[in-house]
Amino acid sequence: MKGKEARVGGVHSSNHSREIKGFNTFIDVNLLFDIPLVGKKFTWFNANGSAKSRLDRVLVSGEWMDNWPMCKQYVQNREVSDHSAIVVKSLDKDWGPKPFRTIDAWFMERGFCEMVKKKWNSYPVQGSAFVKFKEKLKCLKGDLKVWNKDVFGDINTSKKRTLQEIEDFDCQDCSRILTEADRLKGSVLVTRLRELDKKLDSLIRQKAKGVEVGGQWCEEPCTVRLEAKKTRFKATKDLGVRLDGVEFKSLSTEVSLSLIAEFTKKEIRDSVWQCEGTKSPGSDGFNFNFLKKSWEVMKDEVVAVMILFHETGCIPKGCNASFVALVPKVRDPAKLEQYRPISLVGAMYKIIAKVLAERIKNVLPHVIDESQSTFLKGRGILDNILMANEVVEDLRRGGRSGLCLKMDFEKAYDSVRWDFLYYMQQRMGFHNRWILWIRGCMESASVSVLVNGSPTEEFIPSRGLRQGDPLTPFLFLVVAEGLTGLVREAVKANLLTGLKVGRKETLMSLLQFADDTLFFCEDSFTNVVTLKAILRGFELASGLKSTSQVLMSLIKTLTATPRL
Repeated sequence: MKGKEARVGGVHSSNHSREIKGFNTFIDVNLLFDIPLVGKKFTWFNANGSAKSRLDRVLVSGEWMDNWPMCKQYVQNREVSDHSAIVVKSLDKDWGPKPFRTIDAWFMERGFCEMVKKKWNSYPVQGSAFVKFKEKLKCLKGDLKVWNKDVFGDINTSKKRTLQEIEDFDCQDCSRILTEADRLKGSVLVTRLRELDKKLDSLIRQKAKGVEVGGQWCEEPCTVRLEAKKTRFKATKDLGVRLDGVEFKSLSTEVSLSLIAEFTKKEIRDSVWQCEGTKSPGSDGFNFNFLKKSWEVMKDEVVAVMILFHETGCIPKGCNASFVALVPKVRDPAKLEQYRPISLVGAMYKIIAKVLAERIKNVLPHVIDESQSTFLKGRGILDNILMANEVVEDLRRGGRSGLCLKMDFEKAYDSVRWDFLYYMQQRMGFHNRWILWIRGCMESASVSVLVNGSPTEEFIPSRGLRQGDPLTPFLFLVVAEGLTGLVREAVKANLLTGLKVGRKETLMSLLQFADDTLFFCEDSFTNVVTLKAILRGFELASGLKSTSQVLMSLIKTLTATPRL
C-alpha cells in the first residue's frame, strides 16, 4: 500500500507505516510512475466484507510513459479470487487542437533571425500601439508556422533520414575504399547529425506535457473541460463590508508619485531580461527567449505599448489573454481541487506586469507590517520561523500556557475580491493612476484552461489574482495587510491579548508568510471568540476564507473554561 487510506477495515498493524514508507521509497528510487486507476477504488476484498484494500497496482518506467502517456489501469470485475484483475490500456482522446508556441531550436537554423526581421517590418498594421503589436505577433505566428513546416521540418524525420545515410555510408566503407570526396560527405553527415541532436534536445526540454484532469473519474475531454472551467473564477457577492475603522500605514506623496513616473527604455528592457526565457508561453505562443533574441526588431513597438498603457491604464480586449495550466499539488491527484492553477500570461502583458512589480516591491516595505516576512526586500524568509520558535521556547521555559493557531486560506490567490484590493490600495495612499493601472491589469484578463495541452473556451474571470502573474505576490500582500490591521485594532482595544515574550516583554500576536498565518494569544475563551470574529470579518471584506481544518496547537494544556 502507498498510504493508510488504501485500506479500510481489518486489523491495522503498527508496522504498516514502515512498510508504506519503504514501498514509496522503492517507487521514488526506481523512478516509477503509478498510472491513474479507473473503476473501483479498492482491488482486494475480504470474503466476509470486513476489510478492503488497494493491494494491486501497475508501476511503469519513464520510458513507458514517453511511449504511452495516456495509459491507465482499469479495475475488472472480481470473480472467484478475492483480488480484482487489472488491465492496462492506452486510449488516446482527442483533446482538441494544441496552441502555437515558439521553439528555441529555430534560432539554430541559419537565416532565421533575418527572416523574422524581414517579416516583422513588412506587416502594414494600423491602429493603437497595443493593436499593432498584437496584430504583428498574429501575422508573424502564421509565417512561422509555414516556415516551420517548409524549412525547419520535422526534426525526428530528418534525424532518421540522416542516420540511414550514415548507415549506408558505413556499408560502402566496408565494401570498398572510399575517395576523399566520399569521406568529406561522411564528415558532413556526422556534423548534420550533431546539429539535429542539439535541436531535438532543445525541443524535448522545452515541450511541456499537459496535465490530465480527472483520471480516476472521467475520461471524456468535454466533461473535464467543463469541470475545470466552473471552478475558482466567479466572484462572491459584495456585502459592503469595509475596514473604514482600521488604521493602516500610508505612502508619502513623494513615494506615491514615484510609482507612476514615466517608464524608461532601460526599465522596460530590464523587465524582459529578468523573465525566464524557456518558461511556457501564454496564448500568444511567444516565450521570452524569442523576445530577447528578436529585441532589436521588436523593441520600438514594445516601448510604444508601454507609453500608451502609462497614459490610459487600459489594455484592449484580447491583449491580456492567458492559459491556465493545472499543476498537481499532491503525488497522485484524484480531484480537481488537488491541482494548482498556474496562469501562462502573454508576453506583452507580462512585460507590463513585470515593470509594475519591480516598482511596487520597492515601496511595499513602507506600508506592510513587520509581521509579514515574504516577498519584501530586506526581510528574510526564515525570520518568522525563528521568531515562532522563540515564542514557543520562551513559554516553555517560563512554564506558561498560551494559544498558537496556524491557518491558511482556501484557494487564497483565486479568492481575492478585486474591489477589496482597490480599496486597500486607496487606504494605503497609492496614487489614483496606479490604482487605475491595476484595475486595467485585473479587469482586462481572459482565461482558457489547458487540459492535456488543449485550451477550453475562453471566459472572463471576476475575482482572484493569477498565479504566474509577476504582480500577484505583491498585490496579495496588500490584501493580507487587511487581516494584520484587524488584529492590530483588536489588540489596541483589549479584545485580543497577545503573548509577551522575552526580557523586554515584546508583544506577539501575529506572524505571516504570504497566505500562511500564525496567531499567538493567551489561552482564553474570549481570545478564541475574537479570532473567529476577525477571520469572519476579513472573509466578508476580502473573499478569503480560512481553511476548515485549522491546526490548533496548544503550547500547554488550556486551563480556561469552557475548553475548545
